[in-house]
Amino acid sequence: MTYNSSPAFPVVHKGMHSMMVAESVRSEYNNSRGSSVSFEPRILIGSPVTKVGIDLSLYDLCGRKHDQQQQQPQQFESESESSDGNEDEDDNCEEDEEQIILQLSQINSWLCVSGFEASEDVQRLKERSINRVFNITPEKKSVSVLAAYKDAGIVEQCFPITDIDSADIISIIQEIAPTIQPSDRVLCQCQAGVSRSISIAIGLMMTLDGLSLDTALEQIKAARHIARPNPGFLEQLQKLQRRYHAD
Repeated sequence: MTYNSSPAFPVVHKGMHSMMVAESVRSEYNNSRGSSVSFEPRILIGSPVTKVGIDLSLYDLCGRKHDQQQQQPQQFESESESSDGNEDEDDNCEEDEEQIILQLSQINSWLCVSGFEASEDVQRLKERSINRVFNITPEKKSVSVLAAYKDAGIVEQCFPITDIDSADIISIIQEIAPTIQPSDRVLCQCQAGVSRSISIAIGLMMTLDGLSLDTALEQIKAARHIARPNPGFLEQLQKLQRRYHAD
């Protein structure tokens, strides 16, 4: 290794070619003179690695110093992108749930469940041959929808309960079940088709089809995976199941 005469500055020779670090590196090197720390340079392509007393690996081939502080935000952005990916997945799940809420879910040959909006789509109800609608909410349908129900031969029965643990679903099940005929096609409907209508549908399947609570819920989830009866409703359905087993 040789050094030029003004001022001390490293040059690495290879054959007749040499490479000098840019002026910005010269200043950096002069400021670091007297340091006993040696570093491995990486900027001289094709030349042997030579210790020169300055960390040349901090510089690119043009002599510009790498800004390490600028590299860190890139890593942070990568982590942020990963976080955004998780948020996107959550958003997708929410969008999926919102879409299912709008669906009319066929559980078996005689039973469907839905939210309120789907229950107002009379054409869809006619396509499923539904002739009985059990509205398990305090909300009433518009006059125009009820008129369309009448024209389509659909009969609605309302049970205005809210989605709270203490709401009595057993009395509703016991009132509905004896009225359902083999030819009936039934829609159990609440606000979102998640808890109240699902619980009534489970009770009807237990009563009319002789299914266990777990089997009925499993069949419903296969068609509508957002089904989540509240804990109070599940407790009432468990009592209903024990009553059947006791008989």
